[in-house]
Parts: sequence; C-alpha cells; structure tokens
Amino acid sequence: MNNAAERPAPRILIIGAGPAGLATAAALRQLNLPFRLLDRYGVSGGAYARIHSGMEMASPARYGGLGGMPFDPGHEYGTVRDCLEYLQEFAIRNTLIPEPADVLLIEPDGREFLVRHRQRAELSARFDVVVVASGVFDYRKPVAIPGLPTNSTASSSNPLVLHGGDWPGAEKFRGQRLLIIGAGMSGVEIAEEGAQASLAVTISARRGSPRLMAQRLFGRDIHDYVYYFERLPPWLWRNFCSHRPALRAIDRSFRREVIAGRIVLKPEVFRFDGQRAHFSDGTQGDADVVVMATGYHFAAPFLPADELRAPAGHPQARDGESQKYPGLYYVGSPCARALDSEFLRGIARDAVVVAGKIKQRLAG
Repeated sequence: MNNAAERPAPRILIIGAGPAGLATAAALRQLNLPFRLLDRYGVSGGAYARIHSGMEMASPARYGGLGGMPFDPGHEYGTVRDCLEYLQEFAIRNTLIPEPADVLLIEPDGREFLVRHRQRAELSARFDVVVVASGVFDYRKPVAIPGLPTNSTASSSNPLVLHGGDWPGAEKFRGQRLLIIGAGMSGVEIAEEGAQASLAVTISARRGSPRLMAQRLFGRDIHDYVYYFERLPPWLWRNFCSHRPALRAIDRSFRREVIAGRIVLKPEVFRFDGQRAHFSDGTQGDADVVVMATGYHFAAPFLPADELRAPAGHPQARDGESQKYPGLYYVGSPCARALDSEFLRGIARDAVVVAGKIKQRLAG
C-alpha cells in the first residue's frame, strides 16, 4: 500500500494577494504544495492596486523582483503603476488566482487553525498552516485634530480631508492650498509632487522638520549600502524591531523645494477653525486640502487575541513563524525574519524560506 499516495493534501491558507502572498504562493507551488490564496478584494497586487499609481518607489527596481522574476520597468526607480503591472504579470505567470474573502478570525485548535470569513460562512475551514501576508496598508493610524472633520467632504467652510493612502495625485488640486500633516515617507513625497505641480504646499512635522535621508551616496542609491545591514537577524536590532520607529524619508527634491519657498515647513497642528489651521508656534494658515500622511500600522484584527505582539503592534515572529502558535507564519510583517522583511527585497527571500519551513513541518 502506498501510504504517501493516500495521504490527504496539506491544507495551507495564504491571507493576502499582495507581494508577500504572491511570493509565498509561488514558492509553495515550486515545492508542489497545494494551498488556498485569499484576498479581501479578490485581486492580485495588494495596496499597489489602490494607492496613487504615479508615486515612485523608494528603492531601486533591482531590489523589487520576486520568485526569480526580475522587476525591470525600464528605469532605475519604478512607480506604483510599474509595480502593480509587475505583480499582475507575476500572478499570471505563476497561475495565481486569489479567492475573494475577508478573514474574520483565526482560531487555533490543537495543531490546526479554524479560519472564519466575514459574510461567507461557507468558506470557513480548518487548515494545518496559515500564512498571514496581508501587510499594513489596510490599517491606517487614526489621528484626531480638534475642529478638523473626519469625513472627506469639502465645503466653503471646511477643507477636503483625505488620508495619504487616498492621494490621487497633484493634478487634481491645481490652484489649491495643500496642507500635509505628517512628514514621513509618504508625506514628503506628496509634498514634493505638490510643489512640482505648483501647488501652495505646507507640511506640518511634529518635530518641526522631516527626518530625511539622501537618495544617493557616492553616486549609488542609499539602499545599496543599507541592504547588507537589513539582512542581519532581528535580535541584533531588538529595540528597533520592537518599536518600529518611523523610517527616514528619501529626499529626492524636498530640501530644494523648501529653499525655493515652494514647500513651507510648519510645526504640529493643534486645532482647526474651518479651513484655518493653528500651529503650535502660534502661526496660522489656510488650506483647501488636508492630507493626513499619518501612516499605517499592523493591526490584523483577525489574529488570535492572545498572539504575542511587539509594542508597535506587529506579531513577534521567529524566523517567520509565530512564537506562540507553530504553523502560523508571517511574510511581509515587520522584522518577521530580518530588518527588511516588510519590504519587497526582504519578502522575496522570506517567502522562499517560509515555504521551505512549511514543507518540513508538513513532512514531520
């Protein structure tokens, strides 16, 4: 009797069809391991299918390839549109078709996981292995400012308010006054784009000015240097991985725009009166559009309530696997395996390693 032939197919679930989910699915397929791939929106590409397509990627395209398929948009830095097209092509080449389903809860049950789905009870099922590859872009950091409406409706007395993730590009706001709250990577990039489109741009930075990093050093992109440090194990960077402080923004043209007067720096906003913002230094300024570039956080509310999390909110993983629940893996999560685990360059490597660990687990 061939026991191996009669053994049931491994039940592997991947949550999310962005870069992390697609890379993991492709790596599992290379190992002939069957899986189910679920995505809240039912499409490939993750956040790249929803954010402003004209934004330029922070790192060079040569660091963005997954599963042995180079990312080559024809120029050094790809845009969000380039990356989305690449991910869609990657999914086609690897025959990866996500099922539309919104995961509600993962319930550990012995060596298995019961996964429940919102409004689709028929999809609830048990799995031996669950890979969480859902990223952070669905969970925005909430920031409330007195006097600022929380909806995005503009009026004669209130500004249009939108999150940085909903930024549609500067062309839509020609001739308007733009106030960006938050001076991280997305805030700085939106400010640069707005200034280059001749918008009146003000950026409010809690520290008074953004923490910037030069894009190039000695003629090479800065990522060519940090790449080697990012691959070091997380225990060497325990404090960073626990608290995940905001990364420095890449300075493409920000300082030049400030010197030229096309971007005005302001400290923290503490309240609004209609379209008028009041800053902590006592100055005021009017805005037609307010962009909340306040970032994202790893919420993943469907995880087990007692899953171990770092102070910053992301799960505490060891070599990509939950420290509390064996068989629950993370790809694309901060410091899941290394400092670069949440970026494309780390996802490509982590997906292969996690797929190998899953094969070993199922063979045991």
